[in-house]
Amino acid sequence: MKLGGKIAIIVVSCVLVAVIAIGLGLGLNAKKALDNTEATPFLSEWMSYIKDDVKIKNVVIPGSHDAATKDMNWMAETQNRTIGEQLACGSRYLDLRVWKKGDDYYIFHGPIKGSKFLPIVEEIKAFLDAHPSEFLVLDMQKFKGDSQNDVINILSSKLGDKIVKNTTSSADMAFVDNLTVADVRGKCLVFWGDPETVANGDYLFLRDHNDGRREDAVLRSFYSRKYNTLASASYIKKGLPTYLAMHKEKPLGLFVLQGQLTDPIFVIGPKALEALHNENMSEYIKNFDTENNQVNIIMRDYIGPKKCAEILFLNTKYDNVKDALETDFVKETSRLF
Repeated sequence: MKLGGKIAIIVVSCVLVAVIAIGLGLGLNAKKALDNTEATPFLSEWMSYIKDDVKIKNVVIPGSHDAATKDMNWMAETQNRTIGEQLACGSRYLDLRVWKKGDDYYIFHGPIKGSKFLPIVEEIKAFLDAHPSEFLVLDMQKFKGDSQNDVINILSSKLGDKIVKNTTSSADMAFVDNLTVADVRGKCLVFWGDPETVANGDYLFLRDHNDGRREDAVLRSFYSRKYNTLASASYIKKGLPTYLAMHKEKPLGLFVLQGQLTDPIFVIGPKALEALHNENMSEYIKNFDTENNQVNIIMRDYIGPKKCAEILFLNTKYDNVKDALETDFVKETSRLF
């Protein structure tokens, strides 16, 4: 090999090592990403404060991005709490991705395999049993190992009548678009990312593609790498307004505003990115323009009581809280942040 080629290899190697070192260093010291606030009883039952007649598409709901990734390695972990702990903190939307390996089922994020899926379903059932005032949104957006039909059977057998079904003559979009909080208390709605198998479960509602191309999708969650890989301030300035504008064009069904960043080079890791983004995103939520934008689900990395409370407080801006309980709702949420 010529000297110039060797030098190029050495330079590239040094750059990669430096980038990895920076990523690991940020990841290991990224305390600013974490919300270690202690959960309060209010957060387990916050939906009991919401008016029965509010449409679920208008409730402001905290959500968990890649919800079941606790204890995955630094490249894949986006949460530091279990599903049960996230629900106790106030999250009501769970982004879940299932991989069939042999005879078992696991959560995955990219190429990384993590927690088993069945215990997570048990946690979901236990929470709904204990908190009948609440409802959950399960976003089953990705699958591996042809797990789809098995996941349908697991959810049916484990959750049963706790799953919302469209037994009306209305199309799914109209059905979900008109659901009120009273209609779904104690239950969960299941959204499905695979159009090939969505008809195999009578309770599945189709979710949209990242760019909004599925006309009959009932849940929309826009995502573009060109925005989510931006630095924090740029993402908030360019990405979030774009997604909100896309929602305004078709404000039907449920809508997820993705509050997390994506690692553009796969070495920094979600925790390091969230450490750089957390405070900016929280300020954006606290100052959200409720006069000109309707927001529904706000999904975040490393969800916890503080992050949930910031999101929940927006319900007061939309007049979603029961009049007799509004003072307590404001007190409970604002004291957490």
